[in-house]
Amino acid sequence: MACRSPLSGELSQLSVEEDYRGEEPRFDWSTDDMLHEADFMDELSPQQINSGEKVGDLLYVAEQRGEEDKEATCTDSSAGPPDGFSFIFPYLDLKSLLTLERVSKSMRSGVNDILVWSRLLVEPPLSRNLTNEILFSLVTRAGGTLQFLGLVDFFRLTDEALAHVLSLSPRLEKLFIPGCTGLTAESVVNLVQQHAEEARAKGRTGIKQLRIRGIYNVTEHHLETLRTVLLSSNAGKIMPTKPLYWHTCSTYLLEDVRAIDVEICPRCRNQWPTVVYDCPKESCQQLVRLQPNKACRGCIVCIPRCVGCGSCQPREAEWEKTCCADMVCLTCWLDLPKFYHLQAGIPGRQAEFAALSPALS
Repeated sequence: MACRSPLSGELSQLSVEEDYRGEEPRFDWSTDDMLHEADFMDELSPQQINSGEKVGDLLYVAEQRGEEDKEATCTDSSAGPPDGFSFIFPYLDLKSLLTLERVSKSMRSGVNDILVWSRLLVEPPLSRNLTNEILFSLVTRAGGTLQFLGLVDFFRLTDEALAHVLSLSPRLEKLFIPGCTGLTAESVVNLVQQHAEEARAKGRTGIKQLRIRGIYNVTEHHLETLRTVLLSSNAGKIMPTKPLYWHTCSTYLLEDVRAIDVEICPRCRNQWPTVVYDCPKESCQQLVRLQPNKACRGCIVCIPRCVGCGSCQPREAEWEKTCCADMVCLTCWLDLPKFYHLQAGIPGRQAEFAALSPALS
């Protein structure tokens, strides 16, 4: 049992016993007096100092604390984390888990539970420093119970490493590998097929969701093969599709419920599958229902989009170009902090700005 000293945190007032008449207390101690007083205090144990007792020229006034407060200041190093604390482990990110396991032995024991590692998501900047050997050690912690594996922009991932990871994860259902440019499309298709066959032979479903955005040389034939495999893994049930809007972050990966994230662009009909985005504008959403062929649904090359809201930006529309060659619509541009200092006083445009920006109206 490791407890704090009875004096630690309990001495709420340390006063000087002298006649105070509105003047600042004077300390006429020499260096020798201070050293003598410090030696005298060291000889006293905390139990020898009582509330109101004069020690040297100092008067200690200690608070009376109840037994409950004293127990709150004591921690048993062998007791481990509080009850229920282990339930939050599966919801923590990788960096938090690796940090917690270095706190204590009990924390390490809780973090190393195989149920905690049933989901593994590695995002930048951790994925940029990740190696295949470290990935193997992380996957091994799941003990074959890994169901979700997300490796975002893991450039060092190779075909052999992915094959080894899939062999260690027979229960895997979601494989997200966007931006893993070290993989080849042919190997990904073969590995997903092999994993699905082995899973069905043991009565499991196999991989149900796949994310391969950014992998080079994915053809329409590869796309159809993967769709067939994923459809069989989902027992012939077509996953519901929701509108997918342009995002600059990778959190949309977890929100998208489609079986696969790439498809053939309906506008350019390019042979290379890519991510096709929808438009969040109400007028464009109505056009999708009335005239699907004229809807502004397409890849980022065919339809430029605002990096803020993801809305389409026609060539004749008014838009602003940022220093990094990204486009921002006028509505999102008005919401930038610098707008109120630089653009609020432009003559002749106050009415337009007030109509577009609620903050100025």
